[in-house]
Amino acid sequence: ECNKIRRSIKRSHMKKIKLTQGKFALVDDNDFERLNQFKWCAAGNNKNNYFYAIRTIAKKNIGMHRVILNAVESIYHVDHIDGDTLNNQKSNLRLCTNSENRRNQKLNKKSTTGYKGVSIRKINNTYRSQIKFNSKTICIGHYKTAIEAAKAYNEKAKELHGEFARLNIIPEANNDH
Repeated sequence: ECNKIRRSIKRSHMKKIKLTQGKFALVDDNDFERLNQFKWCAAGNNKNNYFYAIRTIAKKNIGMHRVILNAVESIYHVDHIDGDTLNNQKSNLRLCTNSENRRNQKLNKKSTTGYKGVSIRKINNTYRSQIKFNSKTICIGHYKTAIEAAKAYNEKAKELHGEFARLNIIPEANNDH
């Protein structure tokens, strides 16, 4: 029993691989040596704080996350479950379609409400909740508050997007239905 616990704890350990631009990628212990023998770069920009760990092979950029899941030549995308594109631990990566990957996108920085899928309708001072699914925009409804609209979005996102749903974080004081 103790050996099982020790193995479990050992598997959960991770290490950092140094990238350019002062960034680091997180990887599992058992991937560290294989990956750390190469020079990896932080590709992205500081404006959005959105970086990937990449290296160039034969003039082609290869993402560390794709190497870890043996998906370099795959038609599938590799999704970072927690949205942290430098967290390349296997428990944070999954293969998915382009559509599934888009479902897990973060809140747009241009959001005026602070909630995914929620916009304000200035005409009648209500909040519209909507979601995209299969290339179509679905209007969930109109609500008095942004929090009500965000809750409605979360419910519909769980229904339509399942494990790929990126939910709004609702303040605890307003979390009861």
